[in-house]
Amino acid sequence: MKKLITLILAVIIIFGVYFLFNTNSSPTITEKEQTKVLLFFIKAGSEEVVAIQIQVKKENAERNTLEELLKGPKDPEKYFSVIPTGVKIQSFRIENRIVHVDFSGELEKEIAGSMQVLAIREQVERTLKQFESVNEVIISINGRTEDILQP
Repeated sequence: MKKLITLILAVIIIFGVYFLFNTNSSPTITEKEQTKVLLFFIKAGSEEVVAIQIQVKKENAERNTLEELLKGPKDPEKYFSVIPTGVKIQSFRIENRIVHVDFSGELEKEIAGSMQVLAIREQVERTLKQFESVNEVIISINGRTEDILQP
């Protein structure tokens, strides 16, 4: 009886360890599936827009890069973003080298002047225009393009 209990416990432990190390909720992206891109942030203590290089998944790289921009810089002591937190991409498409990106309403909350509006546009446009597939960027908020990002 003791041997049977020991055997059952050993099997449970082996399967537990196997599933612990072999079940991965997010698949690993290989080096071949990634590409180097630039995110544009503001250098702390200045108004200078600087490029920070990261890697994103190649498939849908334009959108993936914009998603990373919205997350903000990994080193907030050196760089910051003027894009408000909580902004989401509601739709994203590229047609004839023109990106149409629709953001959630958080993009126009807490806008503190024309410099912030210009900086938001610069961060988004420079981040997207690094791609050969992009010539122009049209920004909308909740489907509106006319009266958005006003100081």
